[in-house]
This record gives sequence, structure tokens and C-alpha cells, in this order.
Amino acid sequence: MIKYRSAVLLATSVLLIATLGCGAKDKRPEGFPKLYPITVQINNNGQPFSGAGVRFETNDGAQYSIVGTTDEMGKAVLETAMGSYFAAGCPLGTFKVTINKFDREELDKLVEQQKNLPPQVEDLKLAAKITQLEDNMKPLVPKKLLRADTTPIDVTVDESSTEFTFDVNEYK
Repeated sequence: MIKYRSAVLLATSVLLIATLGCGAKDKRPEGFPKLYPITVQINNNGQPFSGAGVRFETNDGAQYSIVGTTDEMGKAVLETAMGSYFAAGCPLGTFKVTINKFDREELDKLVEQQKNLPPQVEDLKLAAKITQLEDNMKPLVPKKLLRADTTPIDVTVDESSTEFTFDVNEYK
């Protein structure tokens, strides 16, 4: 009886692993483009600009987003997203580049203060101040870099272009 249970358990385990393995295959959505590895270096006055959001935007109504966030060295590895599916890389094409980063220091302090309140305490003045700060965060990049219709940065991604460097100070 023990051998039978062990055999059933083993067979069930193998079947479960095989099923999960098949489910883990690439589930790219229909229309998801072929991607190429792209890194972007963002600087500010020649120094790495960490925590900046980078977006490559198409003007052809594509159903995907191309985004990245710079690390402490100012480098962002772009990812393309379609719905909840993300994959590293960027499709070929011409894009408008937007860069954003906001001064969150005061906001982060207030959010931390709010987190430290006991669960039963609701500070409406603090919540209102947080909302006001969120609505009026000061950009740390020139405003024209925040939107695709105002950014002066255009790039063309082809099979040979894998790295781009921008200094936000050049766009003041």
C-alpha cells in the first residue's frame, strides 16, 4: 500500500511539474513586438541621475508601453509592457523620449509619518497635505521633458543602437 501511495504521489508530482512547466512558456500577447536590449543613461550635469523614469513613446498608437527607471548609476534597462505582460527590451522604431523625476523628499516624510500612526487614528489634515503635495510635486527635470508632445528628444532604435545617453541639464 505504501509503494502504491508513493507511486501515485510521484506520478502526481511529475504531472504537476510538467503542467506547470508548460504553463511557464512564453505567453506573449498577440501583436507583441520583437524586442532588442536597450539601456539608457540619464545624467544631470554629467552626474548619474538616479530614480528617473524614462519612457519611449510611439506616435503610431501602439498598444504597448516602453519604460524604465534609472538605478543609482543613472542606467535604465527598458522594458516593454502590453497589459500585464512585461519583457526586457524595446522594439525597433522611432520614439519620443520622456524623462521624469519629482522632488518627493517632503512627501516621503509625510507618508512615513502617516504610516507610523496607529491603525485606528486618521489624521485628515495630514492626508490633505499629502494629497496637496502629490498634486503639486516639483519636477526635477525641465518640464518639456515630462510629455511626449513637448519633449525635444527623438531616438531611432535599430538593430545596432543599444545604448542612449541623455543629460537633462542640456534641455533647460
